[in-house]
Amino acid sequence: MTFQFMCYNSPVNRCEVRCAYDESLPGVQAELDVALNFLGALRRELWTNPRRFAAKLDKQKWPEFYEIRFKHKNVQYRPIGFFGPKADEFTFVIWCTEKGGHILPKTWFKTAKARMDEIKEGGATTLPLYDRDNNEDE
Repeated sequence: MTFQFMCYNSPVNRCEVRCAYDESLPGVQAELDVALNFLGALRRELWTNPRRFAAKLDKQKWPEFYEIRFKHKNVQYRPIGFFGPKADEFTFVIWCTEKGGHILPKTWFKTAKARMDEIKEGGATTLPLYDRDNNEDE
C-alpha cells in the first residue's frame, strides 16, 4: 500500500503543517521527503522503528499518534499525525520539534487530538502535504 500524506486544514482554510513545510529550509524539506518516500511504501505495521523515520508514540497516553523523525542542522523535527481519515492516508496534524527528550510545543497532544477529532467529525478537512499545483511551473 502506498500512503498519501495529508495535512489538517482548519475551518478557516489554514493548513499549518503544509505552511511549516513550505516555509522550511530546503534541507528540512529534503529530510522529510526522504522519510516520507521510505515510509509511504511500507505497511503501517512497519512504522514502529525510529531508525525507519517513524515511531508510534506512547500507546497508553497517545494511542493513535505517530511522529515522523528526522534531523537537520541539530534540530530534531517531529511532525505528528495519524492514519486516516481514509485507509490509504496519513494525516499530519501538528509540526513539532524535540528538545531534551520532550516534544515541543508542550501542548502538542491537546492540539493534535482536537484536530484529529475535528477531521473525523467533519468539522475540518485535509489537504495534501505537497501543494503540487503551485509547483508545477518550477
